[in-house]
Amino acid sequence: MTPAWLPDPIYTDGAWDDVVSRLYAVFCNYFKKGRPRLDGLLVNWDTAISDGYEEAFWHLITGFDRQLGDRIPDYERAKLLPCCAAVIRNCGDPATVRWVSR
Repeated sequence: MTPAWLPDPIYTDGAWDDVVSRLYAVFCNYFKKGRPRLDGLLVNWDTAISDGYEEAFWHLITGFDRQLGDRIPDYERAKLLPCCAAVIRNCGDPATVRWVSR
């Protein structure tokens, strides 16, 4: 069952530049303004800029293509961007699978 706190996926149809703009607004809202915490600690990300956006943003909406040796748009992954911060904020919920590295 889907937890009530999990947001709906975002619409990723349309021109890539428009999709990136919509996705970046979500990234800014949930990560830059919202600043999620995990176990009380602020979540940090790679703030280096590439093609006008943070590397962390690109990592969340693209996937690595081994044949090309580069990241390419991953629309299915990008649709779930709104869920990223929600999962972090709700990591203690039994619906969330979590592991701890040692």
